[in-house]
Amino acid sequence: MADWVSVASCEATAQFGWLVGVATGALADIVIVALIASAPRLGARRVTRVPPAPHARRARRARHAGHAAPPGRGAGLRLWTQGLIALAVGSLWLGGGYLGRAFAACYVPTLAYGAALTTGVVLAVVMVTAANQIGARSVR
Repeated sequence: MADWVSVASCEATAQFGWLVGVATGALADIVIVALIASAPRLGARRVTRVPPAPHARRARRARHAGHAAPPGRGAGLRLWTQGLIALAVGSLWLGGGYLGRAFAACYVPTLAYGAALTTGVVLAVVMVTAANQIGARSVR
């Protein structure tokens, strides 16, 4: 493990960049999966509603004029979590860059490859799953 956190040569800094990239990519994967798991179910409520009276529509438009719909339950926690994880990943990247600043040309590419490969696998699976879900719902 000591060789993986050494930044004494270009090869060691490249290994360190790979370690930081894979670790932050795995952290991003965990957050992506957790946010997807905590998202509200797509199309869960299919209630047919009676259209409201014209004066009720005007009141609702006045209340939400120029604003988006109110956020759902837990939206604040999700936004806070996303910001915290983005700060942690950015700090790890910048901290590793500071440690390997003498060999930045070796650190940066392996950092990017490590993060992209670990995150890319999960995103590819998520995209295929989402496409299947959308296709299955549109058939009905």
